[in-house]
Amino acid sequence: MTTPLTTLARPNDIVRIAAQDYLDGNAAVTVRITSLDADLDRVRGLEWIRILAADLGKPGEQPRALLVRATALQHPPATSRIPAQRTPAPPRGHAAGHARPPTLPPG
Repeated sequence: MTTPLTTLARPNDIVRIAAQDYLDGNAAVTVRITSLDADLDRVRGLEWIRILAADLGKPGEQPRALLVRATALQHPPATSRIPAQRTPAPPRGHAAGHARPPTLPPG
């Protein structure tokens, strides 16, 4: 039986990794991947991947190496992957400071 190929997270992706999904993990961590070996998603049955990642919970610290389960880095997202944030559209109409349109007199 062959394992299907998967697409892994890429550099600049933000991923939440559960404690059990990285070596020596004692708590979940949210990281921005800064680098990982290219073309690893072509390797079937890969279980662990070494990545370089910046911990978003510790701004200003240098990226660190993590040994992470491949399943935690799969794309489409596994349950630990964080969806992209969207910026809400600005309000429209009078709520945004615009005057209400004039009303016409009856008749």
